[in-house]
Amino acid sequence: MTHSQAVKGFDKGVTKAIAASPTGFFNLLKSDVEAWHDGLIPKTIKMQSPNGTVFLVSIGDDGKLAVTKEGDSDGNTTSN
Repeated sequence: MTHSQAVKGFDKGVTKAIAASPTGFFNLLKSDVEAWHDGLIPKTIKMQSPNGTVFLVSIGDDGKLAVTKEGDSDGNTTSN
C-alpha cells in the first residue's frame, strides 16, 4: 500500500466513523478540543485508522495540515 492509498483509506475511515457515531467520535476528541479551547494546541495529534494504522496529523506555520504515517521515516507526507 502506498502512502497516498493509506491516507485515502484513513480519510474514508474517519468519515465513516463520524457518520456512524458523531457523538462517539466527538467524545474521542473531547479532551483535545477542550485543550484547544484553552489555547493549549498540541503540535501533533495521533489518529488511528480502522485497520490500526497510526497517523500523525500536524499543522505547519503556513496553516497547512500534514498527515504522516507513524514510523514512516522517508519523509512522505500529504498536506492540504
